[in-house]
Amino acid sequence: MNIYPLLDWLELTPLAEFIQTSAWAFPAIEVVHVLSIVIVYGVIAVVDLRLLGVAGAARRYGDLARDSLHWVWIAFVVAVISGGLMFMTQANAYFNNPWFLTKMVFILLAGVNMLIMEFVVSRDRENWDTTPGGIPLMARVAGLLSLTFWTVVVVCGRWIGFTMFSLPF
Repeated sequence: MNIYPLLDWLELTPLAEFIQTSAWAFPAIEVVHVLSIVIVYGVIAVVDLRLLGVAGAARRYGDLARDSLHWVWIAFVVAVISGGLMFMTQANAYFNNPWFLTKMVFILLAGVNMLIMEFVVSRDRENWDTTPGGIPLMARVAGLLSLTFWTVVVVCGRWIGFTMFSLPF
């Protein structure tokens, strides 16, 4: 399957052309994208550092996860929408950018890690703070992987900005 006609079509949509030619649209979308990624990464870092026993030991993991992870989902949806809007302005260039492709792979890895954590590892998370041994090793590994994957996502995202051609404003 040849994806390039789809990428060409995306770049030529009225919305993409508006974002490409507007003096304010791309920068505004980029600000929203960066802020949403900051929320995703910041909240996940707090939760992962709690899993690793590095910070937040005074708070039960179950309470922390229940009270904070919904913010990750909200911010992630905003990041996907804003990222999609930026992608459509130069779809071919993004698709051929190794930093962008690496970022997408690590978002996928972070998602798989999250699914395993949520549906396999953390079924009994409400008991972790009251049982001997505390947080299980697999949960700690998932936290370390999560922190690593999201750090790579942030670094790759930053490098995308250094390796893309600027829009003609």
